[in-house]
Amino acid sequence: MIRLENLSKSFPNGDLFSDVNIYFKSGMRAGLVGPNGSGKTTLLRIMLGEESPDSGNVQIGKNVTIGYLAQEIVPGSRRSILEEVLSKFPEVRELEGEMLSLSHDIANDPENQALVNQLGDTQNRFEALDGWSLEEKAKKILGGLGFTDRQFTETMDVFSGGWR
Repeated sequence: MIRLENLSKSFPNGDLFSDVNIYFKSGMRAGLVGPNGSGKTTLLRIMLGEESPDSGNVQIGKNVTIGYLAQEIVPGSRRSILEEVLSKFPEVRELEGEMLSLSHDIANDPENQALVNQLGDTQNRFEALDGWSLEEKAKKILGGLGFTDRQFTETMDVFSGGWR
């Protein structure tokens, strides 16, 4: 048996939920459904004892098992949502760093043809992976998922479990 009585939870930007009352009988299976940011993950964390409600009571029977698959793909990440998306393309990011490094090396040794050739090869691989437009494509995809331009620079830990 799981009993949630008069649960309330709020964050600095407002109430997440208030006066929630739920009773799960022994052997019952249930799922939480609702829009992103509505408090589903927070409610589960409260039931698991990972978070505390602002008010209300949680009673969980002794032999109760709560199955929970965490949605957090990047727990505690301090990267922005855009950085997180771009991190899924490590080869492009590595080539970008390599081009920057080679450019610095060439600036210090402009007559070194081997460095110039290496930079050309690296740029060709970068272009083949569409590296020049990767960030713009990532922003377009994030926008299509409902994220605003301002949210692109917010760290992942500010988003609800569903948004992550």
